[in-house]
Amino acid sequence: KTVKQLLAFRALRGLSQAEVASRMQTTQSRVSKLENSTDNDLRVGDLRKYAAAVDCGLSVGVIPKETKPVDTVKRHAFAIKRHMEDLARLAASDKTIASGVTQFFGEVVYNITRMLAEAVRHLPLRDDDKPYFSIKVSEIQSVDSEDAGAQGDPAVERNERATF
Repeated sequence: KTVKQLLAFRALRGLSQAEVASRMQTTQSRVSKLENSTDNDLRVGDLRKYAAAVDCGLSVGVIPKETKPVDTVKRHAFAIKRHMEDLARLAASDKTIASGVTQFFGEVVYNITRMLAEAVRHLPLRDDDKPYFSIKVSEIQSVDSEDAGAQGDPAVERNERATF
C-alpha cells in the first residue's frame, strides 16, 4: 500500500526515478529498489526522504493492538475537529479565506453526513424491520454575505441544510 502511494505521488508530480534520487541524494537504483520493495522492507528514514522528494510529508502513527474500532473513529473525529478549528482560526482575519473555509465546512458536513448515512444502512434492522437509526438530510445552508450583499438580496447561495 505504501509503495503504491510512493509511486502514485512520483507519477502525479511527473518525476522520474533519477529526479527523485537526486532530491533524495541517492542513486536511481536505490529509488528503484525502494519502489520494488514490499511495505515491510521500507525504513522510516527512506520513507521520509522519498516523501520530501515528491513534495509530501510523512505521517506515522503507533496505536495499541487492542485499540477498538470505536476508539479509532473517535480519535479521527477529534483530529478532524482540531483541523477544523485551525481552519476557523486561519479564516478569522481574512474574509476571502473565511468564505472558502465556510464553503469547505459545508462540504465536510455534507460528506461526513453522507458517509455516516451509508454506514448506517449496513446496521441490522430491529425485530419490527425498522432501522435502529436513520439519517435524513433536508438541506445544508451556507450564506456568503459578500455575494448576498452584492446581489442586494440576502438569499441563500446553497440551499442544503443538514438536520438530524
